Amino acid sequence: MTSKHIFFSGRFGGEKEVVARELHAALRNLGVNAHIVDAGPGRAFGAKTIYGLCHMELMICICYDDYGEKTDSSSCTFYELKHADDHHIPIYYLKMSDIWPPKPPKDFDGGNEGPDQIKFVIKKDDFYHDWNGKEWNAMVCAEEVKQELHKIFREKRLDESILNMNANNLSTLSNSPQVQEVTQHTPKIFREKRLDESILNMNPNAEKTKMNIKLMREGITKLMKDEGSASVQNDNEVVAPEDCLVMISFNDGSAGENAEALARFLTKNDYPTFCTRIYCPANAGDWRDVTLKGVKNCKIYIPLLTNGWQKSKECQYETRVLRQRIAYQDVKVIPVYYEDFDEAYDDTTDGHDYKLQWNDLQSVFRKKGDEDIWMNTIISLLVDGSTLSNSPQVQEVTQHTPKIFREKR
Repeated sequence: MTSKHIFFSGRFGGEKEVVARELHAALRNLGVNAHIVDAGPGRAFGAKTIYGLCHMELMICICYDDYGEKTDSSSCTFYELKHADDHHIPIYYLKMSDIWPPKPPKDFDGGNEGPDQIKFVIKKDDFYHDWNGKEWNAMVCAEEVKQELHKIFREKRLDESILNMNANNLSTLSNSPQVQEVTQHTPKIFREKRLDESILNMNPNAEKTKMNIKLMREGITKLMKDEGSASVQNDNEVVAPEDCLVMISFNDGSAGENAEALARFLTKNDYPTFCTRIYCPANAGDWRDVTLKGVKNCKIYIPLLTNGWQKSKECQYETRVLRQRIAYQDVKVIPVYYEDFDEAYDDTTDGHDYKLQWNDLQSVFRKKGDEDIWMNTIISLLVDGSTLSNSPQVQEVTQHTPKIFREKR
């Protein structure tokens, strides 16, 4: 069995990262041994990028205008592209903007190596898959990409088994030392559930039937509706602030329903999530007190960055309290940016410069109509950041997770 994979190269942060992660997950669902660097929420990449590059059979480049920029990071797309070219690794380009080839800005030190390398490596007549201007659909794109990859693999006589792995093969490959380093301290419940599966959490070979894209989307849409329904409240979904792994920060007027749906979804998928909109109606007491308990106890903090959240004094107060824990790396932040997030206001004194502070963190960009995507993207980040679960506090939480979660597959 091959240990090679298809490596994803792209600029991370915001919508660009969402596209890369969703396509990676969709290809995994289609049986492709795809690899994307995941260092857990808010953590550095480093050695994991080296592992990905050294074991790739082909590299997929998610090409926005700035692809190939030479930044001050040794794991930037400049070095990824250079490694592929130096070692004669086949490259597959996914064009996501009007400009081709990409035109990255000057290097971080004022040099021109990034733009020059693009001119040298990527020729105007090089093949690329053009998704610019289309409504993003990761599953449809993955189907098209996989067909084209088969042609490339045959032409270059590459190992096509990489494109046709079943779920068992993909799990077996996770036994590599690099992956074991991440999973060896993961609580038993996460290992048993094999949560390294794709964002859709589905087996493409179930009942020996190829996954149907239309049915997949319908299933996800139904799941989101089920999770978002407030008509039925199971006691197991009410997570106390002292028992939470995840806390959601939100402005009720602009994202209250989203926060509740996300909390139910994460809790049902074994990430106990505290949300005041769920907890407070079921428990007497001051909501400010329980909010502060959540801020003090959570290991993952997910702020829903709407315009309302930016201008909410309560949201800003709880986030200020959290800052000390961030400084001591005691909590990880996964920002969720909404379309109405006001960057101009964020740059002011009252705006607190969150975009600047959280620029290097893995984040999610939520668009209208993405109800069946954004929550699964968050799950994929939590799964790949499961080393957070090695803390005694989190192990204690997972050991006492309600029976329904331990038994549910």
